[in-house]
Amino acid sequence: MVNQIGILSRNRAFYPTSDLLIETNRRTNINGVFLDTQKTSAYLAQNPDVLIYNYSLRSLGCIVPRIGRSQTDFGVIILKQLEILGIPTTLSSQALENSRNKFRSYQLLRSLRGVQIPKTILIQDISYFDEIIKRFKFPIVLKIVNSSQGIGTILVPSKRLAKEILASIFLSGQQSIMIQEFLAPNINQLPESRPEDIRIFVVGDEVIGAMRRVAKKGEWRTNFAQGADCFPYSPTEEEIDLSLKISNLFGIEITGIDFLHNTKGLSVLEVNACPGWKAIEQVNPGLHPAKKIIDYAIQKMKK
Repeated sequence: MVNQIGILSRNRAFYPTSDLLIETNRRTNINGVFLDTQKTSAYLAQNPDVLIYNYSLRSLGCIVPRIGRSQTDFGVIILKQLEILGIPTTLSSQALENSRNKFRSYQLLRSLRGVQIPKTILIQDISYFDEIIKRFKFPIVLKIVNSSQGIGTILVPSKRLAKEILASIFLSGQQSIMIQEFLAPNINQLPESRPEDIRIFVVGDEVIGAMRRVAKKGEWRTNFAQGADCFPYSPTEEEIDLSLKISNLFGIEITGIDFLHNTKGLSVLEVNACPGWKAIEQVNPGLHPAKKIIDYAIQKMKK
């Protein structure tokens, strides 16, 4: 009997999705199945099911979800339905919820002893802006709670501009915004230096790779999607240990964790439940995250 692993994604052409499908179909005893998130439906009756058209997912041994930010709410529902059916996945509904709301993520991180996080306040309007902003030094970061790939984050140099931007954002219908301190990468950073951070990639209970991301000239965001340059990086024992603790705390089995070394020490910037790996693969010859992920899915399927 052929074992089937489903790759749940809204686009077969996305690099992680296509890479996972290629990897599954390299195996002689595994069949990779593309599951289109946009064509997935949750069926509730006496015997609940999750369907792609009229195809039941019950026959799959394990599912590797790739849930985009725009599909988070629906993705949580689908993952919960899979849990009801007892179909193994590499991402739980709770883990997805834990990571996608940035403020909720910081709440979780705050509970982990020894973890440094940026000073952050969540607001719903600008009624008390003048009092709240006294807690920060400029520049500050304004961030939508479900921002991704650097989109939805703004570096603001002054109080006047911050108030104007917040007023405009709330007028557009956004319900809540995070005000966050801007952490400079290190104490000796010169004005012309380019901001940088570290991305660590975890699969299961193993750190499989890491990279250093350096923002392009004139940019403060270090996201690969925003043009950052990426370089190989060997994580320290502290970074490895902390990455595994964070993955376990969030309940995320395939994780991308962003760290920053600054005047406070080692700070956690973000926890990603569906990290991409094109950049980290490019700068680490011999690293194949898709292989590690499929190996991990196969082990889950056997349990």
